[in-house]
Amino acid sequence: MVNFIWQLASFLFGFITVVFLLIVLITSIVAFIKAFIKEVIKAIKE
Repeated sequence: MVNFIWQLASFLFGFITVVFLLIVLITSIVAFIKAFIKEVIKAIKE
């Protein structure tokens, strides 16, 4: 029983870590794309 709980806890920890990393990655990609689009618009306007 304890072994099952330990497996569940480690699985949840790994899952949360993966989700957290994905959120960080997506956030940084979105920020990069926004900055890139701003630069492109600036270049087009000039």
